[in-house]
Amino acid sequence: MDEMNRVHELELRGDAPYRTLADIATEAGADSPPAEIAVAGIHHAVFYLFAGLFGGMILLFFLTFMNSAQTVFAVGVCTVYGVLFFGAPLALYRVSGRKSKTKSWGDFLHEKVDTNTGAIPGWAALVQICIVPVVLLPLIAFIGILITIYR
Repeated sequence: MDEMNRVHELELRGDAPYRTLADIATEAGADSPPAEIAVAGIHHAVFYLFAGLFGGMILLFFLTFMNSAQTVFAVGVCTVYGVLFFGAPLALYRVSGRKSKTKSWGDFLHEKVDTNTGAIPGWAALVQICIVPVVLLPLIAFIGILITIYR
């Protein structure tokens, strides 16, 4: 009981080390994690899909506001931040020299993905990552059309 209280105190202070379910299984003496423990990561195509959706939103902003130089400048600044937001992790991954195990898209969708709150299927991780941009893209297009019509 004292160990559980100590771990809880560390979590509250933010000092608890992050351990995946696979790490816990390995520490328990298992040669490989049990099948029900997720050890899969996010498929690289999800990253490109998310970046593409973001790029689509920026493109719609440029098309909507291309008549105003001040707004185009502001959207340009957002574009630079977007490139940095997506480019920095990609550059760090390539510099690290680590190679991820490439698996098929179908395998990713059906395997479990280890998250901070537990294991979820790959398709659920895809939905959680891309739901906001997928919903925003048609809304931005609709608002852009309205602005263009009533300008």
